[in-house]
Amino acid sequence: MNKYLQKIKNKHRGTSIKYISWINRKIKPRLTRKEKLVIKEKWFKKHQKFCQRYYLARARANRLEVKLIEKVREVNVLKKRVLNDKERYILDKRVFNNSPLTLQSIADKHNISRERVRQIQEKTVLKLQEDIEK
Repeated sequence: MNKYLQKIKNKHRGTSIKYISWINRKIKPRLTRKEKLVIKEKWFKKHQKFCQRYYLARARANRLEVKLIEKVREVNVLKKRVLNDKERYILDKRVFNNSPLTLQSIADKHNISRERVRQIQEKTVLKLQEDIEK
């Protein structure tokens, strides 16, 4: 192994994320490809349980994400099947939007009052909840 690497290794006994990032920035440009692989292997062996837990958590999060996407698709299908155009528009712009439109702007577009927009919004949310529960 490289004498320089051996010297650094003796200096830094504990292997941590800071140590690995420090190696990436300072030492790795001076190492051969084989030496880089040895460092990675040793780190993964030492932190095997952490890595396994991390990858399992990522897999779980991905499964939850897929379930959430399926639910959203299901809701979109329900919206098309159960709601009319006005209800769908209000739901999209008030409930499912990151920056919801004001009641007044929706009311102006459809020539109805703000109170009517609020009533339609409540009614459509209830409709969707009932259909999802079925």
